[in-house]
Formats: sequence, C-alpha cells, structure tokens
Amino acid sequence: MSKNVLFSGDKNVLKYLSVLMNSVIENVTDDVVFHILYPKNDKDSVSIIESLSKKFKIFGYGVDVELVKPLSNVAGNTWPSSAFFPLFAAQILPDSLDSVLVLDCDTLVVKNIDNLFNIKIDDKMVLATSSWIKGPAENYKPRKINYDFNSGVYIINLKKWRDQNINLNFWMSMQSKLKAKKLTLFDQDLLNEAFSSSETKYINKSYNVNPSKYDFAKKSDEYDGIKILHFTNNKYFEGKPWDLNLQKSDIDNSELKYYYKIDSVIQEMVSFWWKFAEKSEFFDEFIHDASIRKNFYVKRAVSHFKREKILANKISDFQKKNKQISDNELQSHQLMNYGFNSLVLFNKSAFKQTKEQSISIFTRLINDGNYL
Repeated sequence: MSKNVLFSGDKNVLKYLSVLMNSVIENVTDDVVFHILYPKNDKDSVSIIESLSKKFKIFGYGVDVELVKPLSNVAGNTWPSSAFFPLFAAQILPDSLDSVLVLDCDTLVVKNIDNLFNIKIDDKMVLATSSWIKGPAENYKPRKINYDFNSGVYIINLKKWRDQNINLNFWMSMQSKLKAKKLTLFDQDLLNEAFSSSETKYINKSYNVNPSKYDFAKKSDEYDGIKILHFTNNKYFEGKPWDLNLQKSDIDNSELKYYYKIDSVIQEMVSFWWKFAEKSEFFDEFIHDASIRKNFYVKRAVSHFKREKILANKISDFQKKNKQISDNELQSHQLMNYGFNSLVLFNKSAFKQTKEQSISIFTRLINDGNYL
C-alpha cells in the first residue's frame, strides 16, 4: 500500500523538496505518493513540480491564496501564504485519503520510517512529536507540562478533520482565541490551539530532531535513534543545510564559525542533506548557490567580526575605568558612542541582521550575475 506524504511551498522552496523526496524514497519500503500544495497560477512552481514529476509520483494542487488570506494577513511578511495550506488539507486532498504525513521542506529522513506510517492514529486529530522548545501556545497551559507539538512533522487524520468540518471558519475561531491571549497566530500555534493534548497522539521525538538536540538524541534513551532531522533556526545553528556546502576544513574557519557555530556536529548533519542532494536534478544549482552564499556571508562576517571585536574592546576598557557603572549607564554609553542597545557578540543576531539587511542585495547580485 502506498504511503502518502504532503508538502506545501512556493517557488522559493520547492526545488529543495527533491532532496527531501530522495531521502523519503530511500527510507520507506513501500511506494510513496507525494502531494504538493502550491500557490495557484504560480508558473514557476508548476514548472518545478512538472520537473519533479519525471522522477517521483506527485499530485500537485494549486491553492487559491485567497483561501488562507484571512490567516496569512495576520502573519504579514513573516510567513508565506503556503505555510497555511496544510490547514486545509482535508478539503483539498481526495476523500479517498484517510491520513497524510506532513513534512516541512527543511526536514530530512535519515533512517527507515515505515513504523511511522503504521502507528494507529485512533480517534486523534493529529499525530506528532512534542516540541523541543516552549512555544507561545504553551504559555497559558499548566506549567511543567509540554503540550505543544512541532508542525514540521505531523500526521493529519483527514477523515476526522472532514467529520469535524475543519474549515476557514474553524481556523478563524482559533485565531480569535490566540489573539485574545496575545499569542502569535501562525500555523503551529493555530494547530496547538485547535487540538489540545487530548486530541493529539504524541510519538517518539526521533521523528523530529532539530540541530540543538542532534548530539543528545544520538545518546539519549528518550530518542529511538534519529529518523527525521529538522533544520530549524535555533541557537545552535542558523540557516538551512543548503546555505553552505560545509567541508571539514570549515570547522576551523573563524569567520564561518562566528556566523554558523560550525563544529563537527553541524558538519555531520549538513553532510546528510548534501548526500541526498547529489541525487537531485538541481544539484548543480545547489552547489552554485551555496558557493555564492558562502563567499557572501564570509565577507560580511569578516567585517562584522572585526567591528564587534573593536567595540567589545572599547566597552571592556570603559567598564574597567568605571567599575561601579550600572547597567543603565553602560547602555547609555553604548547608545551615545556606538549607536546600539547591546553588543551582538553571538552568531544568531549577526546572522539575522545580515539576512534582513542584505537579502535584497544578495538577491540582486544573483539576478544580475554579479555574485561577489
């Protein structure tokens, strides 16, 4: 019997699905049918899906962005409309499907996951792993109990969603509840607001391992091995595996390390992605783009690194001369002399700043062919 896997995305991420699909195929024994939700009338998305269809069994579904507009309007530019498409899977996918596995494009299957499809969902609405971090939707729930689940990997009980008439009105009511609690209103929070712990079946965390838990997961009994990696942005690793084609020599590169906290663990994780990328028809593009990003970010990192080292030394000298200075006085000194609230002496803020301030420059350089 075929295994059904659902993806959602636009032209900016769909080509990376080829890597994820290769990893799924290699780690599932039965036939796999992929279902892709993409923005309707997006010719670039259609072109990529048609290309992927030459190798994989795919059904594409063009979704009218107006369907999710009431939800995506709240998210603004933070999330693309396609992030909300899976919330309407029950009404988009064929009625013949009773359940489907949803995977984010930044996940990677590294071990056999046949058992995941064999777990009985019973009368639950969702099957998922508990989140590795405390999410906004958890803030108002009983302390010391982690009810949140991560939406990077989850199985939808399509049959029950249809029976319960999960539609736009339903999600809008969840949005209203979240808004009243002053929480973020994105897909994961909507799902967690809608399906309490009594309606979610939790599974082993080995099916959703993020970079910060990778080394721990290899040794902990809490994880039954590592089956699916999820390359989320976190304190341990910012960026995606396709950002840099990391070599072992990069581990000792101070500028790259400053930006990405590169070590042997990260290099090992990212190498998994590139192993499957070699089988993708977009591999040459991945290599090309990664080399551009690497040079781009290294140049930015060198400049950023030097600047912050100078500032750190200046503030250290200031503190030594003013041993009794208060935090407020130090902050005033920073603002007056250097124009910033606090030092960005760790990679997360540096990476975020570069991405936000320079992504338009980076995109233009790529489009113009003037990469460096």
